Amino acid sequence: MFISNSKIYKDRIKELPLNTLASSLDFTKSEKASLKRCVSSLKIIGVIDKDIAEPSDGVELIYLLEMRLKTDEVPTDFMTAFDKQTKAHTMWEVPWEGEYVFYEMAKKKIKDGNVSVDTYYATDPDMYEFEIKLKNGETLGDIYANLYSYVVGLKRRKGETADDIRERSKRIRDLEKQLDKLERNKKRESQLNKKASINEQIRAIMHQIEGETN
Repeated sequence: MFISNSKIYKDRIKELPLNTLASSLDFTKSEKASLKRCVSSLKIIGVIDKDIAEPSDGVELIYLLEMRLKTDEVPTDFMTAFDKQTKAHTMWEVPWEGEYVFYEMAKKKIKDGNVSVDTYYATDPDMYEFEIKLKNGETLGDIYANLYSYVVGLKRRKGETADDIRERSKRIRDLEKQLDKLERNKKRESQLNKKASINEQIRAIMHQIEGETN
């Protein structure tokens, strides 16, 4: 990962001792077991906070975390517990198969002291190299939305928040499920008039997906 603002790294790299971490946060036995079984090391490799940009859209702190694994299992139960107990919005960097890295991120909502964690997304391993550009005037909400759009694979539209991108991604997933169902129905259908009707529905949904993607 390349971040074009050295302030993010200056004096911020911090190892998180796993034994200390397991005892300092309120993990269940299952989550502690997942941590011990799957994770060999965890450290903060970058911090983006109010010293770098103004808080906005509920984003006050962003952690870039490197998590090295012992196994092929990604411990999403531990990640969820960690995210729920920290104020930071997180982006996880996971070295994969020795040379590739993919990212997982939870969209976190913090409201009235309550934290919720949404779906984790992972990029393809060959998408490791990318640049986080910090532009003048950008807020923490802008930076997080840019990170989030990268991970979910959607180009951020002007003015979109991470919540907006999350909802658009969900709409696309729902449309893709409808499309898959129609394709299966089409294969089973023998009547030409019904196939023609299904094709019309398929074209309409593909048009909607294109509109949501662009």
